[in-house]
Amino acid sequence: FGFMKELGYSNCELFRKGRFRPATFWRPAVQHTSTAHRDRCLVTTFTLADTPEAEVTVINVHLQAGPEGPRRLRQVVDALETVFKAAKRSKLVAKPERAAVIVAGDFNGDERSAAVRLIEDGVVDSTFVEDGVAVTSKAKRSPFPPMVDAAAAVTTRPPPPTLVLPELISVLTAHGDAGREARMSEVTRAALRR
Repeated sequence: FGFMKELGYSNCELFRKGRFRPATFWRPAVQHTSTAHRDRCLVTTFTLADTPEAEVTVINVHLQAGPEGPRRLRQVVDALETVFKAAKRSKLVAKPERAAVIVAGDFNGDERSAAVRLIEDGVVDSTFVEDGVAVTSKAKRSPFPPMVDAAAAVTTRPPPPTLVLPELISVLTAHGDAGREARMSEVTRAALRR
């Protein structure tokens, strides 16, 4: 991830295991305060240098792929509950349900998936079906109010591109094909400059 340092991102938290691991980067103006590793979810909390009395938590996900709607829903529920419990313990958050939370990453599902519906609607009940299977036997509720899909809410420009690669690890490591690594670095730099 050397190219990220060139872009001013001085620190990184990488999920501790698995082939497809979320990574969260931050710049020096951000103070890292805590990290929790949940099932395919990296939960990282920060304060900003200019407002150290406020916390922001980033849930960076790479949810289970395939016909695994129930597991993806459990992964998101677990991550949101982890943030809520930490917010209750925090001296910086007056109302845990109003904590500043950003959820991002690879959901391995679209806006109709249970994981995304929980985030955007705040609840998924026992009638919700994904891939022909009920995702839960009882209602799952987010401890937070419904959230907004920031990319979908922007109407003045097209959404940012998604890079779809058949195999990503070698592109991100020094052991991969040098041409692909250089191209991936170039594309990522351009996307981050926007």
